[in-house]
Amino acid sequence: MLSLENYPRLAGEADDSPRIMRAVADAPRSSVFIPEGKYEIASTIVVENQCSLRLDPFAVLKAVKEMDFVVKWIGTRYRPDEERPSRNYFITGGEIDACGLASCLQLQNFVHFTLRDTTFTSGKKYGLCVGPEGGGVELIADNLYFSCTVPGCQGNIGIYTHYTDGHYTDIVIVDYTIGVYDDRSCSNRYTRVHVWVGAMQVDKVPQYLDDSINFIIKGGEDATEVLLRDCYADTGAIGFDLYCTARLIGCAYYNNYKWLKFDDVLCIRNNTTAPIQVFDGCWTKTSPKAKFYQGFPGENISFRDNVFRGGLTY
Repeated sequence: MLSLENYPRLAGEADDSPRIMRAVADAPRSSVFIPEGKYEIASTIVVENQCSLRLDPFAVLKAVKEMDFVVKWIGTRYRPDEERPSRNYFITGGEIDACGLASCLQLQNFVHFTLRDTTFTSGKKYGLCVGPEGGGVELIADNLYFSCTVPGCQGNIGIYTHYTDGHYTDIVIVDYTIGVYDDRSCSNRYTRVHVWVGAMQVDKVPQYLDDSINFIIKGGEDATEVLLRDCYADTGAIGFDLYCTARLIGCAYYNNYKWLKFDDVLCIRNNTTAPIQVFDGCWTKTSPKAKFYQGFPGENISFRDNVFRGGLTY
């Protein structure tokens, strides 16, 4: 593992992007450690040599100019006959603060990539974007935190993925207009993902509530299904927006109406005739116009052992 401590700014360098890129270039199929500190990023850090990044918990990559992403990690696209695809690489720790100037992180082309213990702040369009170009499987995303602390990023997405077979666990997403946008839904799993909206305010006006959707789950061209277990949709206009076979087990919706006075909310919108199962959930009505379900009825829709509070019914 190389350390960024050994790569100071050179004469004429006004930000930290060049020295990080020099360290990455010297560590193909290895890793770079970024120590505690704030690092000014004026151009995208592009990793194309299968270098992993290990950030100190108090290392911050902070955008200081407009760009598309603060960090792009682009591996070798997986093919069955590939001798060594981009397998078992990682980004861990630290914070990527896009400051509303850029998206935070894009991942492309990998097999079994680990993303852990990282904060994604104020992504202009995305906090984390997996794809959509290229192809990849098996993202292990664990203990991630997403938040927006500046106005002006309305319509953004906390986690967007077009890849399959991912596991997203113990994640909190605050004040991205769309929390999770799963655009392919082939065997992705979400466990204990909590999406909520309303913290970021200007003059007591929430910035990201309008058109907010906590989870969008879409399908693709092949056999698609997704599992959400113990996921919490908190104060979004729509909690779970479903377009393919989905199982919601132990999931919940709650709207903080007392604090935000946000009404006309919907726990589940079902846009498909594919099988939908909603088991062991807790669904709460806190506002006059709140509704539990909208969409297709039929034998493929199963509700079982759910708790309804506040007069909410199906």
